[in-house]
Amino acid sequence: MKKQSMKTKIVEAVVSDYNNPVSQKIVARRMKRYGYASHSYYESLNELISGGIIKRFGTRGLYLYENHNNAIRAILDEPVDRSKLPASDASGIYAFFVKCPIWDWWIIKVGKCTNKAAREKDYRGTIGSIVFQYFRPVPKNRLTKAENATLAFCRDQGWNPNGNTVEQFVIGDDEAKKIAMQRLGEFMIQMPSTYAYTNTKKAHIIDTLDGKQDVRDKRPPCAFMANTPAGIYTKAGYGERPRKILTHVVPKTPGSVELEVYPTLQARYIGQLAHTIRRCTLLDVKIKEEKEKNRQRLDELDESV
Repeated sequence: MKKQSMKTKIVEAVVSDYNNPVSQKIVARRMKRYGYASHSYYESLNELISGGIIKRFGTRGLYLYENHNNAIRAILDEPVDRSKLPASDASGIYAFFVKCPIWDWWIIKVGKCTNKAAREKDYRGTIGSIVFQYFRPVPKNRLTKAENATLAFCRDQGWNPNGNTVEQFVIGDDEAKKIAMQRLGEFMIQMPSTYAYTNTKKAHIIDTLDGKQDVRDKRPPCAFMANTPAGIYTKAGYGERPRKILTHVVPKTPGSVELEVYPTLQARYIGQLAHTIRRCTLLDVKIKEEKEKNRQRLDELDESV
C-alpha cells in the first residue's frame, strides 16, 4: 500500500474511533472539523478498503475498522497540518483545545473572527502550533449572534470559565476532552440554526458560483446596531442597494453607548430598525419645533392685543 496522505490518515482515525460500524454521514461530519469538504473522503475511504484496513459491509454504506489501533486514533488529537489546507480569509466561529501547563487539564478557546487566516496568525504569536480545530463560516453581520450562541452552548455543558475569561472554558482530562470534541462537533454542524433569519422570502435566495445563498449575508453591517445588516431602499435580490445616511454622530462600535462626533458629514450604512427609529426621532424633533413656533406666534398675538 502506498504511503498514506494526512487526509487518508484522518479518515482511518475517524473510522477507528468507533467500536461499532460508522456511516458515511459520520465520516463526513468528522472530516469537516479538519477543514476538508464533506465529500472529500471518498478517495481515501476506497484506498483504505482496497488495502484491507477498513471493511465495508451491507448496502447502507457502513464501515468497520477491524484491527483497532490506538496509535492511529491519536491523530485526531493532533493539530491539523495547515500546509495541507487551503488558505482562508473567511469570517466565522472558531474553537481549539490547549492544555494548561500548570494544572495539566484541557481548555477550550472559542471566539469569532472576520479573517480566519489572520486570526490564526495572531494566536501563533503566543503558541506557534495553534490551528483552529473547529471552524464554522458565518456571515460577518451574523457573527455576534453566532458567538453568543456558542458561548451559551459551552456554559450549558457545565464547562466552567477559565479564570476571569468569558471565551475560555475548562474541560478536564483526556476522557472529558473526547466527550467535549463530540459535543462541539455536533453543535458546529447545527450552528446555522442559531443565527438563521426568522423571515426568509424567495427574493432573498440567489444563485451564485458557490450555490444558493441568502442575499442578506452579503449586505454590509449596520453602523448603529450590532449584529444587524444594513437595510435596503430597492427591491430585495439581485442588484439590491444598501441604505446609507449622512450624519455627524456615529457610535464608536455598532451598539456602543460611546459616540464619536465628526466635524463633517459621514456616510454610514444603517439597518431597517435603526432607520425607523431615526425617522421617528427626526419627526418628533420637527413636531416639537413646529409647536414651539406656534406657541411663540400666540404669545406675540397676545402681546399685540
